[in-house]
Amino acid sequence: MARISLEQWRALVAVVEAGGYAQAAERLHKSQSSVSYAVQKLERTLDIEVFRGEGGKAQLTAVGAAV
Repeated sequence: MARISLEQWRALVAVVEAGGYAQAAERLHKSQSSVSYAVQKLERTLDIEVFRGEGGKAQLTAVGAAV
């Protein structure tokens, strides 16, 4: 069974709280691509879609809001 790292959870929470990947990356002092990769890896591990990109903003899906 694949595990989700604390880093992936932190990235997810940061994107939700900051409202986007760029803002989350700034808060976490990481590159936007590393934050995006962490969230994508979490999505693949759980086999869900947490965010839907709409107009440059990260919009939570219903499943993402439940997570």
